[in-house]
Amino acid sequence: MATTLSEDEKTILRYMIDLEDRGSEWPPARRIVTGTAIGSLRVEALLSTLALRGFVAAHPNLDEDPRYSVTSSGRQTLFKGGS
Repeated sequence: MATTLSEDEKTILRYMIDLEDRGSEWPPARRIVTGTAIGSLRVEALLSTLALRGFVAAHPNLDEDPRYSVTSSGRQTLFKGGS
């Protein structure tokens, strides 16, 4: 069964991977909103969905803004054509 990613999900994963590849670990949700130009409520919903699907992992943080990382499954799905 093929895994389907929406265009917004792909945009979020690409942005997060770009940040991680440049050395920025676990970007907060608000940085993802700013970097992708997707509305904050939409980003929060998509990150929740991506986390449930195992494509991103949420990391507890002391501030109020949750932080996320892309899992190996998220990278593989994006780069293997999760269209």
